[in-house]
Amino acid sequence: MNKDEKKKVDEAIKAIEKRGYSDADVDKVLDNEPKIKKKFNAEALKKFAGHVPLMFSMIKDYKAKKYRAVPVKSIVAIVATLLYVFLPADVIPDIVPALGFTDDAVVVAWCLKMVASDLEKYKEWKDKQADIKDVTPTEDADSEVVHV
Repeated sequence: MNKDEKKKVDEAIKAIEKRGYSDADVDKVLDNEPKIKKKFNAEALKKFAGHVPLMFSMIKDYKAKKYRAVPVKSIVAIVATLLYVFLPADVIPDIVPALGFTDDAVVVAWCLKMVASDLEKYKEWKDKQADIKDVTPTEDADSEVVHV
């Protein structure tokens, strides 16, 4: 990426940091989840594709008030980043051959660096939730209840 492109990406990141995000932005990201995930098939974004399901999961659990142990700024950064990737008219339009997703990759890398510890904590929490479900007793027709 040349100097001018880097400057444009830096400006885009600053704009993302300044802009306030609403529930409508969250809904737009969640409503377009398959399309956003598909964009991560682009060569410049493939290396980040493994993080995307966790990012969406965190947004969903945050919105559903299941998980709130994350700073709002991290949720805003993730939502803003996914919106940035989704919208085709960004600093370098996605239709520009070879460069179209370069700015998207820089923004995603910036976001992941910023929210890395929050994503890790969320993953640990999510794994514990799965473990709890695995050991929660269930009643079925063939089980008998033993009273002591």
